[in-house]
Amino acid sequence: MPDNDRDLLMINGAKRGTAGWDFAGDPNTTPILYKSDNPITQQFMELTATTIMCYSTSAVLPNGKILVAGSNPNYNYYLTDMEYPIELRVEKFYPPYLDPLLVLDRSFSISNFR
Repeated sequence: MPDNDRDLLMINGAKRGTAGWDFAGDPNTTPILYKSDNPITQQFMELTATTIMCYSTSAVLPNGKILVAGSNPNYNYYLTDMEYPIELRVEKFYPPYLDPLLVLDRSFSISNFR
């Protein structure tokens, strides 16, 4: 993911219960970036909160942004009248390593290979 291979992005889930089929509650909507190289008291960084409980998949895009997609799990395909209705959504995260002030610290390709 970010500048080194020891950072980890943790996205969503439930704080109570188990995943899927209405057994989960208390959504964890705040993504966390774990930075293993930071001092131990500064290794976890909260990012901008979302509103969806669960994601099924995520991918790091070529430009460094992170695409996440998924839905809240329900037994049937309910879009309303549920505590956590099905939401079909895709979100894009702009992690802190994309800060314009860090542009000189990013790696880049110098190859003319075609």
